[in-house]
Amino acid sequence: MKGQFTDSTRCLLIAAIILVALLHLHTKISAQIVSDAAKPKLSNWQSKQDRLILDINLDNWDATPEGVELKTWRSRGVNIMFTDEKQFGAGNVAFAWGIGFSSQNFHTNAMYVQNDEADTSGFIPFPDSIEYDLNKLSLNYLDIPLELRFRTNANAKGNRLKLALGFKLGILLNAHTKFDDGDIKYKTYHLKNITDLHYGLTGRLGFGRIGVSYFMSLTTLFNESEGKEIFPYSIGLSFTP
Repeated sequence: MKGQFTDSTRCLLIAAIILVALLHLHTKISAQIVSDAAKPKLSNWQSKQDRLILDINLDNWDATPEGVELKTWRSRGVNIMFTDEKQFGAGNVAFAWGIGFSSQNFHTNAMYVQNDEADTSGFIPFPDSIEYDLNKLSLNYLDIPLELRFRTNANAKGNRLKLALGFKLGILLNAHTKFDDGDIKYKTYHLKNITDLHYGLTGRLGFGRIGVSYFMSLTTLFNESEGKEIFPYSIGLSFTP
C-alpha cells in the first residue's frame, strides 16, 4: 500500500479533512449562539441566590437565673440579612457575606436590675402579687454574616435543597427593657453590663424559599464577671423571597 497516494493527493485529503472540521465547528458555534440568544438574560443580582434572607425566631437562653422563667413562645425575634456571594463551579457551592440587623426579645417574669456598687446586673423575679401584660428585654444588633452555602441542582420547578453554615459578628445598637401592666408602661434604656459585641455560629436548612434557621451565641449576655453566664440562642423559620 506504500506509495499509493501522491503528495498532491495527500494534500487534497488533508485539506478536505480540515474543511469538514471547520464546517462542523462553525455549525456548533452557530447553534450555541442561537441557543444562548434564546435564553433570558439575568442581571448580576438575579444570577445569584438567597440575596435577601428573613428569619422569624424564638429566642432563648441556655440557662436562667434561679427563680427566673423565660417565656419562650412570647420571646420572638427577627433577623434580616442582605448578602452577596461568590459561586464556585456550577454554583452548587458558594461563599457569602453581607450586612444584617437582628433583634432578640426575651420575655421573663423578672425585673432587670443593676448593682452600681458591684458593677453587676441580673434579674429578680416579680412577686406573685404583681400582675403585668408585658415584661421583656430587647437587644438589637448590626451584624456581619459570613456563610458557606451548599445546594443541590434545581428540580423541575426550580427549587433546591439548601444548607448554609456560617458565622455572625454583631455590634449592639440598642438594649432596653419594656414593662406594661395595663396602667403603667415604661421603657428603660442605657442598660449597663450588656455585652457590646456578640458573635456566634449560624445554620440554615431549607428547600426552595422556606427553611429553618439557628443561631448560637458564643458570647454571654453580660460582660465577664458582671452577671450570670447566659448564652442566648435563636431557632426560627427562614424565608428567602
